[in-house]
Amino acid sequence: MATAAPTFKTEFVSDGGWKIVLASGLGVGLGLSALPFYTIGVFATSLEAEFGWTRAQVMFSTFFMMLANLCAGWAVGLVVDRIGVRRVAIVGQIGLAIGMCLLGLVSGALWMQYAAWFVMAFISLGTLPITWTRGIATWFDKGRGFAMGLALMGTGLAGYVSTKATPYLIESLGWRQAYFAWGLIVPLIAMPLVVAWFREKPSATGEPPKKEDLPGLPVPEILKNYRFWLMLLAFACVSFGVGGLLPNMVPLLESKGLTKIDAAGYASLIGIAVIGGRVFAGWLIDRFWAPAVSMFFLTVPAAACFFLTGDAATGTQIGVSAILIGLSAGAEFDLIAYMCTRYFGLKNYGFVYALQYMSFGLFSGLAPAIFGSVFDKNGTYDPVLGITAVLFIIGPLLLLGLGRYPVFAEPNPS
Repeated sequence: MATAAPTFKTEFVSDGGWKIVLASGLGVGLGLSALPFYTIGVFATSLEAEFGWTRAQVMFSTFFMMLANLCAGWAVGLVVDRIGVRRVAIVGQIGLAIGMCLLGLVSGALWMQYAAWFVMAFISLGTLPITWTRGIATWFDKGRGFAMGLALMGTGLAGYVSTKATPYLIESLGWRQAYFAWGLIVPLIAMPLVVAWFREKPSATGEPPKKEDLPGLPVPEILKNYRFWLMLLAFACVSFGVGGLLPNMVPLLESKGLTKIDAAGYASLIGIAVIGGRVFAGWLIDRFWAPAVSMFFLTVPAAACFFLTGDAATGTQIGVSAILIGLSAGAEFDLIAYMCTRYFGLKNYGFVYALQYMSFGLFSGLAPAIFGSVFDKNGTYDPVLGITAVLFIIGPLLLLGLGRYPVFAEPNPS
């Protein structure tokens, strides 16, 4: 039997999978799950200063991104399963470019801020990992986890670059123009590669694979499968913690006396760690049982919550905390996508992943506002950090109940 490494080399080099990975990496990095989410914490204090909004009110914007995902994320999954990934991705990128510019047009009315976030998210849902990971899953089998990790590390690169660059854009151009700048970057950098290279692996006839030709469970069986609901609950716990910490990291550190530039510098370490988490977790889950891998990557942010509690954290502790949070954020997308393919197959992958991602979006969307509300009431994030630490332990423990990967019967050839 061939080992994973030579098989991955064939998939990556000979079959041209590297083009899909590169296009996916840029697409997901300059996509809805990364760009607006990583930068809202940097924009937060500018919006507070200009409009007099509270921290919780600004962070509640992410709820409307989540709401858009709840309204239509499942439909994106269905569309991806039926018409393929390329057209969905391109339409989503056009939507995100328009949406980021909308955020820069917001006036002092809070409802306009929330409406802009909802519209921005709704018209760019095609840039979520649902699209990119389904494309990768059709090109890779033995090296699927590593390939997903390589592509999804685009969110880490985007997190590092956007967190470091946004404060300078705001100081030199103003916060509105900073949003416009990010809106222009999507079509100028990410879209050309997607147009040229991103597509599903053709079938033996040279046509895109049909849903009926892919292995996996039908939707009714998936929804009756305990593993589906156990994954939903487990990743809800983790996504609340990651979703609360990522956008609040800069304001959290500012509340401890750091300047915006220094806080952003520490927060940018999250992006670097996301890169490492993506690739290392992807490499491991090709070789070891994914729920066991999750026990390491998804529990370590509990230590970060401990370090960040109180006002005595040293620079080293803050840096380590950022890295631990980034490792978890990096591994989470890999694990969700990979487990969906291994436990439910590819036949209805878009639909399954969309529902899992909707749960992720729900709790990660609510978390920033809850974190901000706790700060507004207490002047500190400490109470919610304690709760979050517990959730980071419960979630990975639940994943241990998923059991062995099932084996799917190959569809009859047409």
